[in-house]
Amino acid sequence: KIEAMALKAEASDLESRPLRDHQRTFNAAEWSLTDLWSFCLRYPGRPHRAKPRNFTLNFESSRQQGLNRMPYVLTLPSPIVTEAQHRYPLVLYMHSAGSTDICKGDVLSRQLLFVAQENPACVFGERGLDSITGGFIGLAPCCPPNMAAVSEAAPKAHRRHKVYWFKTCDTCSYSNWDFSASARVEQVEACVVELLAYVCEVLPIDQQRIYFVGSSCGGYAVFRLGELVPEVPAAIVSLAGYYPEIPGHDHDIDRLVDRIRNVPKVWPLHCERDKLCRMDLPHVSKLYQRLREKMGVDVQLVDHGIARGSQSNYHSSHNYVMTYPDRFFQMLLTASRPKPPPANYLRHKVLEILAPPIPVSAVPPPPP
Repeated sequence: KIEAMALKAEASDLESRPLRDHQRTFNAAEWSLTDLWSFCLRYPGRPHRAKPRNFTLNFESSRQQGLNRMPYVLTLPSPIVTEAQHRYPLVLYMHSAGSTDICKGDVLSRQLLFVAQENPACVFGERGLDSITGGFIGLAPCCPPNMAAVSEAAPKAHRRHKVYWFKTCDTCSYSNWDFSASARVEQVEACVVELLAYVCEVLPIDQQRIYFVGSSCGGYAVFRLGELVPEVPAAIVSLAGYYPEIPGHDHDIDRLVDRIRNVPKVWPLHCERDKLCRMDLPHVSKLYQRLREKMGVDVQLVDHGIARGSQSNYHSSHNYVMTYPDRFFQMLLTASRPKPPPANYLRHKVLEILAPPIPVSAVPPPPP
């Protein structure tokens, strides 16, 4: 009886903090992921009330002094299977660049709201469509808006530069698709990989069925994340994505395709009428050309009626997921890895990303 009362008190505390305009998405920032999972395993829900499905949390990195926190939205399965051996596929969703405009006011709450409204797993969970995504765990991290949020040591001239997941540049350059002065952001790379490692350690994730899905800038991000940890994803799904070549910053399309060659499913979707991320842009056309030449992967063209979007720029290829959710998630499940990544693989990758670069002069010459 005492345990039941304590559980009811925990539920009341959690349910008293819904995300704005949401009914099944709650602020769990003060909870650890371990405690939240334990609570959800024990909590049967309330009569005539939808059981909480989505949660906003904060991940704290143990490896970085600059970017040591990353908020994220977590979608838990429904129903939760209590068998100890049961494992769930994971959908890691990476959002578009719209969050870079969130720099003032309550940035954290506004960021989380933006991600919750864009992330398909969260949207379907909020709508109670558990038949579609109930068998998945969803993870959607929030990208820092600018370099000031990444590192206090960032030069003053660069602190206002926007962060577009794993690269940074000024807003004007990004709008003009000019990445010549862009720079790699290792801190964000390491933090996302460390978050993924943490979630896989705490939750019962089927590590042979981890899917990277991203829209627009997030479509770039899933390609980049895939090449950083190529032994993890069973599928990389890029919705109206691209990949910029940035000399000297480990952004090269040919290397990208070589690194992800063994990913079981690479699935790019794009609308040929896209006005924002045009398919004839070099950061798009070369990517798709190399995927076709080296991997036999063709772009799936999204119908213009689906991708048109509210601004009529045909950049909303992510609406394919919203229009055909059953088809999309069933297609994901057709992809799996023959074996999970090696033990501590993700933790080792975090150290590798954060390791200082080796000077060219220190690299030994090849043997004669």
